[in-house]
Amino acid sequence: MLECLGDMVEVRPFSLAAWPQHLHLLVGPYGVGKTATALRLALCLRKADPGIKIAFINADCMRGNGRVMLSHWAELSNIAHVEAADAGAMAQALQKTAGFDVVFVDVPGLSRGRTLEGWREAMGLTEGRAAAHLLLSPFCDALQTQEFL
Repeated sequence: MLECLGDMVEVRPFSLAAWPQHLHLLVGPYGVGKTATALRLALCLRKADPGIKIAFINADCMRGNGRVMLSHWAELSNIAHVEAADAGAMAQALQKTAGFDVVFVDVPGLSRGRTLEGWREAMGLTEGRAAAHLLLSPFCDALQTQEFL
């Protein structure tokens, strides 16, 4: 899969050297593991640099399971956690996390017909550089539905 994607988009391992952006959007279908991946990436960064300041912005406020997990692990790991369900809350979240080294945004799965560009515009994320990381899994139920085939 990475070989095919590499012809369309840049594919590289995650590190602060390879991805120097302050803001990292984790994007993909519902259930693919965006929240768990945010946690894993944050903990890997923390292991490499115990003094790094990391924050999560949960923009997937409609799904309770991921919210609880993210909040719980953020608290246990001394990682800031902010909720942002709309553009106003996102603006406040970005202000609160401006002094952090890395901010991961847990983007909700987008329904059919919605685009990441449209979501970013609706959330007020049109200015500034943010890295968007596409998460896919061959085991994700959403990828096996007709709309993704």
